[in-house]
Amino acid sequence: MRNTCLRRRATALVAATSALLAGSAVVGIAAATATTPAVSFTTLGQQTLDGTSLETRCASDSARFNSHDFGGGFATDGPTGIAIAASGRIFVADDGGQRVLSWKNADALTTCQAADIVIGAGELEGPEAVTVDGAGTLYVADTLDHTVKIFTHVGSVYTLAHTLGQSGVAGSGFNQFDYPRGLAVDENGRLFVADDDNNRVLIFNAPFTNGESAVDSIYGSADGHFGGVKALAISGDTLFVADYYDSRVLRFTGPFNNPSTTYASTAIFTGVSRPVDLAIGPDSSLYVSDQGASGGGTGTQHIAVYADAVLTKTSLTKPTTTFASRIDSALGMAADASGRLFISEYSDFRVLIRKAPVSTAPIDPSATPATVALLASLRSDQGRATGAVSIGQEMATYLAPKNTGYYREFATLTAQGNRTPVIMSTELSYLVPSRNPGAISTMIAHANAGGVIAIDWHPDNPVPGGTYDKPITTSQLGQIVTPGTTAYTNWNSQVATAEAVLAQFAAAGVPVLFRPFVETNGNKFFWWGNDNSTGAAHRSREAAFRNLWSGLVSSTETDGLHNLLYVYSANALSQGAAVPAMDYYPGDSLVDVNGLDIYQESLYLNGGDKGLNEYAELVSTGKPFGMSEFGQSVGNSGTDPNGAAWDARTVATRVVDSYPKTVYAIAWYSTIGSPNYTFGLSDVSHTADLLANPLIKSLPVGTP
Repeated sequence: MRNTCLRRRATALVAATSALLAGSAVVGIAAATATTPAVSFTTLGQQTLDGTSLETRCASDSARFNSHDFGGGFATDGPTGIAIAASGRIFVADDGGQRVLSWKNADALTTCQAADIVIGAGELEGPEAVTVDGAGTLYVADTLDHTVKIFTHVGSVYTLAHTLGQSGVAGSGFNQFDYPRGLAVDENGRLFVADDDNNRVLIFNAPFTNGESAVDSIYGSADGHFGGVKALAISGDTLFVADYYDSRVLRFTGPFNNPSTTYASTAIFTGVSRPVDLAIGPDSSLYVSDQGASGGGTGTQHIAVYADAVLTKTSLTKPTTTFASRIDSALGMAADASGRLFISEYSDFRVLIRKAPVSTAPIDPSATPATVALLASLRSDQGRATGAVSIGQEMATYLAPKNTGYYREFATLTAQGNRTPVIMSTELSYLVPSRNPGAISTMIAHANAGGVIAIDWHPDNPVPGGTYDKPITTSQLGQIVTPGTTAYTNWNSQVATAEAVLAQFAAAGVPVLFRPFVETNGNKFFWWGNDNSTGAAHRSREAAFRNLWSGLVSSTETDGLHNLLYVYSANALSQGAAVPAMDYYPGDSLVDVNGLDIYQESLYLNGGDKGLNEYAELVSTGKPFGMSEFGQSVGNSGTDPNGAAWDARTVATRVVDSYPKTVYAIAWYSTIGSPNYTFGLSDVSHTADLLANPLIKSLPVGTP
């Protein structure tokens, strides 16, 4: 039986204040005296602003929070933790209802809409936090039971699979919790648990077993302790911890793979009074639910926002901005890929969904109208059931002449009677007129016929004596953007040559999906890429790469190339050694489109949770997402020597069942054998079916 006397609120016993924040600027949620909200929002659960009785709540049991009467009337325990799956599915811990309620997504919620899935009823004592991984596995911090419960699912049926901790027993062992509060799962499927009253974060490795011990831990840093660990949020290998009584948020940077290490924070975010929950937005900002005065602090309740907190290298002494709310019990928070912020109002029995504005403009403020229109078109394709995915084909421009070389794939598809790929893609280095004098005019003709042009760039190593496929040092990366160095001179010569090529498309009014420095996160793939460094050395390399990327963006804009949409493309984790894609993400102000390069028979990014989380992180930036390269893994079973056995329909299948936000997919050419045999869409099986699929956007047969 539930014993309400044992309640230890994650908010340090939420104060029952109902005072409104008079005079506060309310963004996204209604002021008490307003008839309409300043910004439109959606509400889950109770609809009125001030009522707290059963009568003011929704009629359906699964449409309201806290539907149980434990004696003496309905308790005052409403929704707490919130999690949003990559698919958009919403999970809310219904503390008073001792369950988790779930809705398919936030796009079509109606007033008092009932949850379509109810999880853990009869199995949870007092859930206060939830998180979900890429496979849809749900993790619930059952705070009052001192356990974390893991629910796996088949379709819409969720089953309790494992329990961490000891039910009803508070303890300090590595297999025990004392009021677990915050949860996070990283890209490797490792579970992080904020063990509140033990002032620590415990880390567990998958696959999980009942009652297992943590393999690693994080204790407070800077002054040697945590003062109440209330919440966690993770992006890549960047972990944020809400340090409640110390009025701060600590950031730790992984990898967390050495139990003998005392992990030190890499940044401290202050200027809040009582941080109780955290969320990471699509623009890499950190949202902090600050309880302020009602939580024992000196301020008023609000949501604090630290811009670009994932990428910034320094501590911040105050939030970038805040927005006030009439909430006197804001507990759980989560942000989805579209920029919506979900805030649970614990004492008002509802979740507010705030639609945050996300910039839809290109990063170049002077972008041409055609470039603006191309980005808008990609954005509008996200999540559509028909015509969502612009199919593309990379041209092997190093092979010439036309029809027997670089244009082979398009000519062969036409000869086969197949529709034409929308995107014509190629390598910039081979578009220099002396190498392929007809390639640029061919691509411009394709664009004028309704196609889209994509250009990737694998630049030569500008460091004297450096090789193409071996990472240069981080110091040398810095030299490339340092005037007076040989590397700087060599690099600027390359940039000038590249700009001369791109300028021909600009002169023709053709926008370009420009993808430089591909697969930076691949270990030792290219001179600009990851070098297997860790810790501070790895963070320095990330910063040096962003400086290189930023310099290129600045150069093209300064030189009048306003027809470029910058594409950041990472390597999928399934292709050998690679670090998380977001490690080298240049930042929202420097990227227009995101992509992953995927080479695997089934096109699973990593065959499971890692890849789905990688996809979710890139989508969460709010940028359009695509398969910037895809193809089969030559030499693996199931693919014969010329690649013809691979089923092209896999592209559409994966978009539907795993990567619904995909807006483009570019088939790469592959070469095998001696002499090389090149194959692409025209050589694999069921290409005609793929191009005719309603989901796929293609052009009529014979399009230039």
